[in-house]
Amino acid sequence: NESNKAKKIEKLLEQAELLVKQGLLEKAKGKYEYVLRLDETNEKAKQGLINIQNLNSQVIGEKIDKR
Repeated sequence: NESNKAKKIEKLLEQAELLVKQGLLEKAKGKYEYVLRLDETNEKAKQGLINIQNLNSQVIGEKIDKR
């Protein structure tokens, strides 16, 4: 059912956003990837993965700067 699928996707996106705010990037990444398995064109999930990648890059950069 498309309505149930849309609700499931929306709930997964909300969970992913909350996980990102909590700093749980790997868990959030899993949620976004799951959304893309359900709907490969979902722009929110694609953007979420890009944001996580950018956040990971920032963290790595900060760790290098602190050495």
